[in-house]
Amino acid sequence: FRFRPDEELLKAPWPKELLDAPVARIMTTPVETLPATATLADAFAVVAERRRGNLPLVDAAGKLVGMITRTDLYRVVADGRPLNGLASEIASRQITTLCPDQPLREALAVLRLKRVRHAPVVDPADKPIGMLSYMDVALASVRMAKK
Repeated sequence: FRFRPDEELLKAPWPKELLDAPVARIMTTPVETLPATATLADAFAVVAERRRGNLPLVDAAGKLVGMITRTDLYRVVADGRPLNGLASEIASRQITTLCPDQPLREALAVLRLKRVRHAPVVDPADKPIGMLSYMDVALASVRMAKK
């Protein structure tokens, strides 16, 4: 049996105070990014060293232009692609993003609808300022219960 956060946590008795909180209060900061000019080797290094499951790619102005996941990197290895290629070549361009002032209730609905477990939180200029995951929500719930 594999635990699916998007399905299982839907049934969780989240406190109203948590669901009404803005994403900015729950998200992980700072968000680690890679420049769009980074190589696949650079992406592997960050994922391995920092234990990240995904990495937002940003352009020279810091604007979000793609996302690379651990699964994308597994495919690079499986396909035997050279690691000197650009990370942007394998990055997803269709990115689900959240806003910092968005209520958590709404953000969770977006994660479920898009079937993603985490999403970058961006400012009005599309610059990543945080990440929100189901783990962030669960940790916030635990912290709230301890108060």
